[in-house]
Amino acid sequence: MIDWFTVSAQIINFLILVFLLKRFLYGPIIRAMDKREEAIAGRLNEAGQKREQAQKEIERYIEKNEDLDSQRADMLAAAKEAAEQQKKELIDMARKEIDDIKARWREAVSQEKEAFLGNLRNRMAHELYALARKVCSDLADMSLEEHMTAMFLKKMSALEQEELDTIKTKLKDSGEGITVSTSFALPEQKLEAISQTVRRITGLDVPPKFVQSKDILCGIELRAHGYTLGWNLDAYLTSLEKEFGKVIGS
Repeated sequence: MIDWFTVSAQIINFLILVFLLKRFLYGPIIRAMDKREEAIAGRLNEAGQKREQAQKEIERYIEKNEDLDSQRADMLAAAKEAAEQQKKELIDMARKEIDDIKARWREAVSQEKEAFLGNLRNRMAHELYALARKVCSDLADMSLEEHMTAMFLKKMSALEQEELDTIKTKLKDSGEGITVSTSFALPEQKLEAISQTVRRITGLDVPPKFVQSKDILCGIELRAHGYTLGWNLDAYLTSLEKEFGKVIGS
């Protein structure tokens, strides 16, 4: 038979035990666990905040690095462009300086060439004049001037009618007379011989004007308003000068 008193007493004792356990054992443990859980949650929250802050720092660092990389790329590009520009300017300056040096060198060579040819021309004129004088003296027993005057008179006497008409037309149109230029002084008899020949071929009773000119290189010329008849060494020397110029230029 069940002893309800004993059962009731045990139930009451169990309830008292549960109350005591909850009050003095489970309560503190639960509170401690709650506090620990709160502490852990706080730490986790703090860790999360720190992690978020760290992530932001990382992002800022990455952004700064990207900005620095961009700035560095811009600086490198600007430096490269400046270097290329300076290189181009230096090359242009060097090329211009070289061109200037070449131009000055060509000018100096040209001047030396002209001076050489000028000296050579004068030397050849002197030598040819001396040689011609000697040849005329040795072979024809006359001076070079006499020989040139004789050749000049011969050329005037041998003029074709067409050339004579040209001279007359030029004299008529211009109203000017005839000028005879020589590189040497003519004796009186040669002046008279030339005057007579000019009167005869032109049909004009006007004596020519005689001029001794340094512009004529060893020769004698008749000029009538653009028409020229004569002989001198200039044509021969010019031809020789051109040939020497070709040799020097090559």
